[in-house]
Amino acid sequence: MSDGKRIGLYGASGSGKSTLMNMLLRPARHLVVFDYLPTRRETAGAEGLTEVSSLEDLRDAIADGYAAGFRLWYRPPIEGQAEALHKLSLLLWAIQAPRYDRGREIPQITLAVDEMSQSFPVASLPRNCRAFYRICSAGRHYRFNLVGATQRPAQVNTEFRGNLDARYFLRLTEPADLDAVEKTAGREIAMMVAQMPNHHFIRQADGRFTTGQTRP
Repeated sequence: MSDGKRIGLYGASGSGKSTLMNMLLRPARHLVVFDYLPTRRETAGAEGLTEVSSLEDLRDAIADGYAAGFRLWYRPPIEGQAEALHKLSLLLWAIQAPRYDRGREIPQITLAVDEMSQSFPVASLPRNCRAFYRICSAGRHYRFNLVGATQRPAQVNTEFRGNLDARYFLRLTEPADLDAVEKTAGREIAMMVAQMPNHHFIRQADGRFTTGQTRP
């Protein structure tokens, strides 16, 4: 991923979405993964992720590795995920923006949000939980990459999914989600997505569609 990319991964449970997400995140030297599910622990070690469960520990880990790099998994509370993503976004913005505004060199930070329908839902968020909106709209100027994954794209806020540089469609089954794919990519692609084998995907970027697999 180059600077300022926004990537969406859409796939039902078991479709290969997590495997694809790990593949895309592997090159990132400055990475924060937001994921409340304990299943990430199964691959965290192999992916070089250090688990942190508080924003204070996350801030300290970023400070320690800011120059050389960090790969962190922030596991927020199950309840109040929208607020947790908001607070994380405030923290990351407070790290990057002042340095950039003073003309300093800053690293490219990749923020990956899993199960995005839980933390950035399509419903309007309270005004005191909107810091992630700012990263979506202006984050590329402060060297943020965004990767969002969800089983339910129709339930993810359009501030994220409406202006993506690339979309990866894996198998989806819910009619509302297939309708969302059709509105974005067309009926033919939506029909293909509904019949997609697991670990296969269609990538939409720069007006083109390509296919691939997350593993042989």
